[in-house]
Formats: sequence, C-alpha cells, structure tokens
Amino acid sequence: MEYVIETQNLVKQFKTKLAVNDVSIHVKRGDIYGLIGKNGAGKTSLMKLILGLTNPTQGKIFLFGSDKLNAGRKKTGSLIEAPGLYKNCTANENMLRFATLYGASPKEIKPILQRVGLGNTWAKKAANFRSVCANGWHCHCAFGQAGNSCSGRTYQWARPRGN
Repeated sequence: MEYVIETQNLVKQFKTKLAVNDVSIHVKRGDIYGLIGKNGAGKTSLMKLILGLTNPTQGKIFLFGSDKLNAGRKKTGSLIEAPGLYKNCTANENMLRFATLYGASPKEIKPILQRVGLGNTWAKKAANFRSVCANGWHCHCAFGQAGNSCSGRTYQWARPRGN
C-alpha cells in the first residue's frame, strides 16, 4: 500500500521543548486525516516537518511512497497558519501572482477560484472579502493559492481555527 504521507517515529525537539514525540502516521490517497489537539500539542510542528519548513530531530518522512521529499512536496499544496494575501489586489490578481511564482498556468485560476467558492468574486479586492469562516474569504483564496502551487495535482488543505 502506497501512502501519500507516512512518518515513522518522528521527533522534533526545540532546545528543552519536545514539540513532536514519536509520531507515526499513515495516510492513504483519498483519506481525510485530521490533527486535533490543544495549543502547543505539536500539530503545526508536525505539518512543518512534513512540508520541509523545519527538520526532524529524528525519525523518517515519506511522501507518495518515497523518501525523495522534494519531489513529493512538489505534488502538494499547503496552507499553514494565516494566509498571506495582497489586500489591495483582487482574488484573480492574488492568484496570478502565485501562479507566476509556482510556474502554473493562468488558465487554471478561474477553475480553482470556483472550486474554493470564490467564482463570483473574481474582481473583488481581498480587503473587501466578507467573513464566512474563521479567516473569512481570505482563507478560501489562500486555499486556492495552495492548490495553484500544485498546478493541477492532489490538494491537501487544513484551515486553522481559533480556540
């Protein structure tokens, strides 16, 4: 069985703080996998390890059945913490910036905006998005950016919630 995400005995320690302690997960393609826990439980630290934003103290990570993590990370889009949008730009302009950055086709923008519920806000400035979730429409546009970074590949999004 090939897993899209697999960790084996993953540990991350920051000086005296043990952020991730011996975590082994196996996520199959198509599965929905949630991380639930209190503030400081290690959810964000685990995601940062998987995405290569920080290095593990010990343990192994496999993406799409391989230990070639950079190749696997090119197949995923991610959103950690608060979305970064240019508030004076429209949803389309924000997406175009990220499409250019990630080498994706501008033709993919409109379908992605429709997929994340922003199809009717094509020309609306990000500063004017009304709140419909914890981070408002900014969250939806950032989901689109995460998906756009994959350029049509498998998307995995996690929306942070306040406590």
